[in-house]
Amino acid sequence: MRDDVYVNSVAIDWESVTSRGEYPFAIPAIASIDVLDLGQSVTFFCGENGTGKSTLLEALSVAYGLNAEGGTKNHRFSTVDAPSELAEHLVLMKSIFKPSDSFLVRSDTMFNLITEMDRLGDGDLYREGRALHTRSHGEGVLALVSQRFHGRGFYVLDEPESGLSQCGQVALLAQIIRLAREGAQFIVATHSPILLTAPGATIYQFDDEVRKVTVEDTMEWIMLHRFLENPAHELAFFLEK
Repeated sequence: MRDDVYVNSVAIDWESVTSRGEYPFAIPAIASIDVLDLGQSVTFFCGENGTGKSTLLEALSVAYGLNAEGGTKNHRFSTVDAPSELAEHLVLMKSIFKPSDSFLVRSDTMFNLITEMDRLGDGDLYREGRALHTRSHGEGVLALVSQRFHGRGFYVLDEPESGLSQCGQVALLAQIIRLAREGAQFIVATHSPILLTAPGATIYQFDDEVRKVTVEDTMEWIMLHRFLENPAHELAFFLEK
């Protein structure tokens, strides 16, 4: 593990868990976790829907002190009272360095986050006088990452590619790489094979367990190539279900 990132690892304190047979602890991937190494500038969680990657990401964010629905430690808005039980049992191994900024972006609560940010009138989050609500969903994500984020920050992104075109995903990837080179740390849950190509990133695949994989071994990469090679065949499989 490195000392120049802000969170080196996350662990589950299983001795404190009394409901291992219940959600979210019974999710196979979650149940397989003891300690995950996060000691690099960019870490990805990937895998099929429902495998627990966003569940872990949200819990990690809450354990770190970020607002569960997005934003910084200072954002306290909440539209749903659904505390993360998993967060109560996470142990974060932090480095000796503290970030100068931290932020959570969730695709499913992005509208609520932007509403709160527009209400607060945070001038740093506007560009050429355009409020975030005047942008598309994808434009809002790119505006946050390119205008609000900076080096020496700790950033957690849950499916940030939602609403972005392929070109937009490449632009987002470039911003993540640029900021990581300037000292930022990213932990990202994604379905995007484009984002997963970030050089030097650690990738964890969530399925029956959590496994460290290369980009070429991810479900996202394999399925994209299979579909592009023979779209009719792949579509027929699902039509026949």
